[in-house]
Amino acid sequence: MARLPSFRRIAADFIAKDYPDLADTLISPLNNFMETVTRALNKGITIGDNVDGVIATFSTDGTYPVKIRWDRSQKPAAVWIGQIARVDGAAVGLASAVSIDWSFNQAGQIEIADVVGLSASGTDQYFVTIIGVVG
Repeated sequence: MARLPSFRRIAADFIAKDYPDLADTLISPLNNFMETVTRALNKGITIGDNVDGVIATFSTDGTYPVKIRWDRSQKPAAVWIGQIARVDGAAVGLASAVSIDWSFNQAGQIEIADVVGLSASGTDQYFVTIIGVVG
């Protein structure tokens, strides 16, 4: 795997000798760009800001389908469960593995047919956070 270079800035002296007029005009934006990219590549890339996808949370009481707006230009290739929390704040106790049964409908929505393994009901309601990404 490639490593980030140790330098993140270009010294203005480098260009100032031969091109004094360009030093401030060129170096400042270039250094700003290099620092921003280095920061992003050093564990700073986020799904919300840098990946073509959506993070969404919905509540469920076991009534399906649940439809979630998808405003990306391409349809989703994968949807994962990121977190499950009870609406009342109590601890989540799962008896089995949980997965999501979803499809992409003609209205441009992620349509969740079921959260398999989650025993949601009128008295046991959950918040489910999903991550959907394009391929």
